[in-house]
Order: sequence, then C-alpha cells, then structure tokens
Amino acid sequence: MQVKVITPFKIRGEIIPLGTVLRVPAESMPKLAGRVVPIRTEPAKLICYWCHSTEFWLSIYGRTICRKCHPPALGAEVAA
Repeated sequence: MQVKVITPFKIRGEIIPLGTVLRVPAESMPKLAGRVVPIRTEPAKLICYWCHSTEFWLSIYGRTICRKCHPPALGAEVAA
C-alpha cells in the first residue's frame, strides 16, 4: 500500500520527512496511524448524492454533472 507521510518520524534511526511517499504492508498501518495517510491508486468513483447514479457528463465549462438528474442539452456536452 502506498502512503504519504503527514508527520515526520524515525525508522531505524533515519528521519522520514513530511511528504515522503512510502510503500508499506497493510499490517504496518496500525503502527503508523497518525503519521501517514493512504494514497488512492484508483480514481474515486462519482456517485450522485440525489439519485445515486454513476453516469455523469462533462459540461463545456468543465463541470461534471449527473446525466440522470440533469441530461445535457444539445451542444452543452464536451465531445469525447
């Protein structure tokens, strides 16, 4: 699991500075609690808070909009 250091700490006498990215086994995470945060490797999945749909479209203004709640008007959607 990839993690990012949020509080500097020592490992085997070496100081690990803030912002360092490390690869650690999942079993080590409880020992490092409060010192590191996991880094997402896959993109977060968008889910509409109202209808719970996962279908979105990108507007010409760069906004991601729920396709079910707000279907795009002709010309409002960025071409894929």
